[in-house]
Amino acid sequence: MSVDLSNADLALIETVVDLTSAVSPLLTFFTITFVGAVQAALATLGTALTAVAANFMRLEIQKEEDRRVWSAYGAWSACSVPCGTTGTRTRTRTCPIFPGTCPGSATETDNCPDNSACK
Repeated sequence: MSVDLSNADLALIETVVDLTSAVSPLLTFFTITFVGAVQAALATLGTALTAVAANFMRLEIQKEEDRRVWSAYGAWSACSVPCGTTGTRTRTRTCPIFPGTCPGSATETDNCPDNSACK
């Protein structure tokens, strides 16, 4: 199959080819520049999101640590001996939000007040 093209048609085809050849490097440049800019923007966004997530985790951990607070001690127990100065007594407190995670002991022990006059 043959196609007969006029000189004008051939000239138009040559012009299109020349324009395509001239524009192609520009399109490649703009494509690479655009893709590079998008990649840089995404990298910056990723860094920012990582920082936000790290801050959030730090704040959550801090909030959890702030909630690890003992309740007030309860009343003292009865003295371990009914009379004298050698007995001990105890009182306890609780770690209400995160049981077992508050620092220190839940129990406090002390010597009983002097009760030597007891008979």
